[in-house]
Amino acid sequence: MTKTLIDIDDELLARVMTATHSTTKKEAVNKALALSLESDSVKRMEALRRMQRRAQEGLLDFDALDDDE
Repeated sequence: MTKTLIDIDDELLARVMTATHSTTKKEAVNKALALSLESDSVKRMEALRRMQRRAQEGLLDFDALDDDE
C-alpha cells in the first residue's frame, strides 16, 4: 500500500466516517474510494467506454440492434 500525503476536508471526512461507521480516517477514505467504484454511475461510464472501444474496433454489429424492431 502506498502512503500519500493529501489535504482532506475535515467536515467531509467526518461525514464519511459517520456514514461508513469507520473508526479511523484511513478506513473511511478506503471505504469511500471502494464505494465510489461500486456506484451505478461509475459502472455505466465503464460500460460505455467498453462499448465505445468495441465500436471503434468494429466488434459491434449495429444491424443486429435494428432486428429487434
